Amino acid sequence: DGSSAGISPHSGSYLALLGTFNSPSSLSQSIVTAPGRPYLISFWLNGPDGSTPNEFLVKWNGKTIFDQTDMPVFDWTNLQFTVTGTGTSGTLQFGYQDDFGFFAIDDVSVTALPVTPPTLSILRSGQNIVVTWPTNAAVFTLRSTTNLSSSNWSTNSGVTVVGGQNAVTNPISGKQMFYQLVQ
Repeated sequence: DGSSAGISPHSGSYLALLGTFNSPSSLSQSIVTAPGRPYLISFWLNGPDGSTPNEFLVKWNGKTIFDQTDMPVFDWTNLQFTVTGTGTSGTLQFGYQDDFGFFAIDDVSVTALPVTPPTLSILRSGQNIVVTWPTNAAVFTLRSTTNLSSSNWSTNSGVTVVGGQNAVTNPISGKQMFYQLVQ
């Protein structure tokens, strides 16, 4: 609860005090993610003593996104980083060393950010229909059906990149065709 160190949690009843002498240490957690999905890492950090040497770092999937050394005294500070899921799980790691004190950390969260659905464009090109959408919409898949009342949607294959856009070309068959991007 921080009472032995003379520091109150940022919120709630508990916090973590992180400090090691003469060598860095770390604390990590594996988190379920979706590939290509953006996430917000948020936590509150406090450096109550400013003793040196000290270092605090944050890594996402092994990549350093924050690294500060010999920080002075500072009160509760909210640090936030936007990261991207690269697989079905991600690893959040805090590295720390404070030879004569500690860092306090509280209210750690990793939250999936909303993904704005991309716009589909449908054009006629000769005897074909060309469906395009932005290439940065990696978490979306194009599906189609000829019957909206059916639950039988087919995933479209043969996606190519044309003019910076994903594109699927289908021949005009005389039937209605419905398209959707799904996440």
